[in-house]
Amino acid sequence: MKTNFLTTATMVAAMGLATVVSAAELRLSHQWSNKDVRHKVAQIVADGVAAANVDLEIKIFGSKSLFKPREQYRPLSLGQLDMTVLPLSYAGGRQPAFNLTLMPGLVKNHDHAARLSASPFMAALEEKMAEDDVMVLVHGYLAGGFVGKDKCITHPDDVAGLQTRAAGKAFEQMLAGAGASITGMASSEIYNAMQTGILNAANTSSSSFVSYRIYEQVSCYTPAGDVALWFMYQPLLMNKSAFEALNAEQQAALLTASAEAEAFYLEEAKKEDAASEAVFRDAGVEIKQMSPADFEAWRALAKETSYKSFVADVPGGQALITCLGGLAALPAAYPIRTTYPHFIKDSWHGWSKLCCHSAHGKQLILTHRRSTLKHRWILFRRHDCLGSCDNLPDDLRPICSQPIHDLAN
Repeated sequence: MKTNFLTTATMVAAMGLATVVSAAELRLSHQWSNKDVRHKVAQIVADGVAAANVDLEIKIFGSKSLFKPREQYRPLSLGQLDMTVLPLSYAGGRQPAFNLTLMPGLVKNHDHAARLSASPFMAALEEKMAEDDVMVLVHGYLAGGFVGKDKCITHPDDVAGLQTRAAGKAFEQMLAGAGASITGMASSEIYNAMQTGILNAANTSSSSFVSYRIYEQVSCYTPAGDVALWFMYQPLLMNKSAFEALNAEQQAALLTASAEAEAFYLEEAKKEDAASEAVFRDAGVEIKQMSPADFEAWRALAKETSYKSFVADVPGGQALITCLGGLAALPAAYPIRTTYPHFIKDSWHGWSKLCCHSAHGKQLILTHRRSTLKHRWILFRRHDCLGSCDNLPDDLRPICSQPIHDLAN
């Protein structure tokens, strides 16, 4: 009887231990206030996981209370932090390819940004993140503009001689090419730098301009409008090993909540630009729009500075930029028979990489959109890709003759 009692007690203790082990707490860090859209995205994920009742809790540490903004990616990759929402270009020093997520004039509008998030271009960046034990839960781009302490900024000539803050290396190179002096800092530091005279001008997202009350320190605001030079990828990331350590129910709850947050993020991002313009106008700040001619002047400068430097400094940089020019979404009504699911599932990363890194010939590549929101197909065509459609399964070859629209438009 004594032996049975010990055995039973041991089993109960083991069951209790298993319950404790299955319960998990994740720490999520970001730099913004609780009114910012990026905090709201994090909160949607935390609330969704809590509502699923799967013994998983996400604790949010906002307003850079846990880590400094530019220091979050490294502890995330080392497993010292579980989750973060941050501009991926902040980690450009660790993975230079990430600087392409804040390249001047790369993204045309929010819908274009959403297509990029579901493209082989983003898949290539996610492979880079995986090298650091990091994965994406929520994709999201935010648009932004310029502010000037004493003058409006719409054209490259307007920044000559100004002390300027830029959000990432590519913008710093472009602004320096226009004659500006660069002071690096997180967006959370712009207000004090403006107030103390360290900065004359800055660019960041529409959301950050409002969250940090930059309208109190400037005389003119150039918002994202019909043209927007500034689009920055700012995802919700997670340590990959931490995700894989969760049980199946916890992972499913996290992915479901992330899908809801991603849909919210896209719609709110579109609203942020107009909302920020109203806030600045109500604060008495002059509003001046960037014209298409101004935009093209910035892009021409960026090609001679940021893009040229990216290609020279980043291994495979030209391949990533080339990849961006050849993506297009198939018309939703176009019928596709998918009798080769194994081929599609297991090979799409390989196909897209082959196309991006080859130098001649023509090829159309059908790839699967990796998304927790919905599934659709992405067509990838470049005139400098290896091989021909003969390498595709029979059911996919007819797509080669279909007209497509360039994702870059």
